[in-house]
Amino acid sequence: MLSISSRTGAGFVHARLLLVLSAAAGPAILPEETVAHPHVFVDAKVEVVFDDAGRLAAVRNIWRFDPAFSQYAIEGLDTDGDGTFSENELASLSRVNVESLAEFGYFTYLRVGDRAAGFGDAENYWLELDGEQLTLFYTLPVAEPFVIQQPPYLEIFDAAYFVGFGFDEVEPFRLVNAPEGCTGNHQLPEELDVQTMTILGQLPADQRSLPPELAEATKSLANYIEIDCGGRQQLAAIDDAEVAAIPLREPANKAERHWLLGAVLILVAGGGSAAWWIWNRSKKA
Repeated sequence: MLSISSRTGAGFVHARLLLVLSAAAGPAILPEETVAHPHVFVDAKVEVVFDDAGRLAAVRNIWRFDPAFSQYAIEGLDTDGDGTFSENELASLSRVNVESLAEFGYFTYLRVGDRAAGFGDAENYWLELDGEQLTLFYTLPVAEPFVIQQPPYLEIFDAAYFVGFGFDEVEPFRLVNAPEGCTGNHQLPEELDVQTMTILGQLPADQRSLPPELAEATKSLANYIEIDCGGRQQLAAIDDAEVAAIPLREPANKAERHWLLGAVLILVAGGGSAAWWIWNRSKKA
């Protein structure tokens, strides 16, 4: 984890963001509202972006920070003293934001089954100040864009519960340039019991990691977005088998059924991923 001393050359703005996002300082120098977990509150929206080939290609995060954090973050950034914050004045803050978030995986996770899909570095990022609140916009390119076969899950959360995420109630997500038939479903996080919330509320601001029992409890705080393109499902590439050659329709006769059985046996012998594909297709049949 980065410390303030390792960033002194980047200036006070960089240090201030690390104080909050990395919990590198104690509660005495944080805003009064941030003395208990969570210390930063975010109202989130997310855009799931598809490319022209129908592949899931990027995730755009739109995060509106709470007023206390926002005012703390912009302190001293009005360099020309005109009482407003220009795009240039906020540019260094947005860069620091995404650089700090990168250390925590941007609190954004994309998985398909038991596999995680990675992201590249954040791009197209900027900050806007609307009254008392900052909103951060940034895009995470999917490391290897893919056509959706099995519904992926997008999760936004901080397992340490240092940052508390809530999604916009009207439009929590959008599918951008999605193939016809793709839909999304936002699953709200579970509520923690009063005892757990009380314990979390007593944790100091300089405690970034949680005890195992609390870490397990906060897993339920993830916001899930499930993306289903069932009407447009296509076969994904599988390294050890050319599954596209297998007919997806019901075999027309006994000879064809025997051929298909032989193909299945070959695939099963060829590797676990092929066997999984056959099992998955049988469930959908």
